[in-house]
Amino acid sequence: YRARHSRRHARTAVNIMNTPENTDADDSGIEAVLREIGSRPEPSRQATQEVCAAVYAEWRALVGARMRRRRQLQFALAASVLLAVLATAVGVRVMSPHEIASVIYRTGLVSVTTPHGGEDHGAATGTPIRRGDVLTMIDGRATLRLAGGLVVRLDTGASVHFLTKDRIELQSGGVYVDAGGAASAEPLTIENALGSVRHVGTQYQVRAGTENLDVLVRQGRVEITSETGITTGTAGERVKLNADGEIERGLAPRNDPAWAWTLQAARQFDIQDQTLDAFLAWAARETGRELVYDDSQAQIAARELKLRGSIAGLSPEAAVDIVLATTRLHRRPGDDAHIRIALNSAQ
Repeated sequence: YRARHSRRHARTAVNIMNTPENTDADDSGIEAVLREIGSRPEPSRQATQEVCAAVYAEWRALVGARMRRRRQLQFALAASVLLAVLATAVGVRVMSPHEIASVIYRTGLVSVTTPHGGEDHGAATGTPIRRGDVLTMIDGRATLRLAGGLVVRLDTGASVHFLTKDRIELQSGGVYVDAGGAASAEPLTIENALGSVRHVGTQYQVRAGTENLDVLVRQGRVEITSETGITTGTAGERVKLNADGEIERGLAPRNDPAWAWTLQAARQFDIQDQTLDAFLAWAARETGRELVYDDSQAQIAARELKLRGSIAGLSPEAAVDIVLATTRLHRRPGDDAHIRIALNSAQ
């Protein structure tokens, strides 16, 4: 509507300005043009209503788009919360402030005794462990996650008193700690009547007997504190502390049978739909070795290959050989500290 009137007024202005008497028009000529054009006519009631309706429709469309985007954002946030809840349901528990550990896997009968002679009940996967609880492996084994992030495994016959999230008392039996797999975990001190053991980034196990404290170090080192001072144990070493404070040192190779129970205390690796690289990294970790590839091509092949099947009942050593036999990679003979992987020469 305005465009039609503007074009009409523009034509009128041009005609006036092109008359001979206005060829050299000055300010007075401009005033004459404005008087000729006159004031802008008001649009009709119908035109006004049409413009208002169009503006209102455009506003509704804009608001609707914003509301749809807001609903999409709210849906995404709700979905993320639901995923977190589902993750918790399948085993990723969030500990309460009063918990200092949680059972994440167990086999056989495991008993929990609460402080001050309280309730004695069985422990299952997901059972919370609180300060002062005593966990006893009657005829089973278990894996626990401490509140500080560390994961420990308990052997059959082990009895552990949970003091704080970074201090436990090993009353009897064996406990295995893999501190290297949890870089952000808080250090753990394992106490016993004969002494205490504190790790310095390592894999190790501690076994408490009636007459000695037996410490085997797979990787890294530990510090053993007793009345006679501080003793350090390093990778591949076995350190025994007897009741008299005497220290006896020996060897603890990576294939020592003393490590075998640690696999039975943890859930076995499920290779279905996992990459070959992830499986080999697990096998290396469980045997205290370092995974090494001959070259980048071998590593890329291992990362791209998805596995099928199961390794149930197999040791990591046997599983590596069987799984690799179905791929285009093989294990090179080498030292006891590494698992060396290369592409088959025929490839």
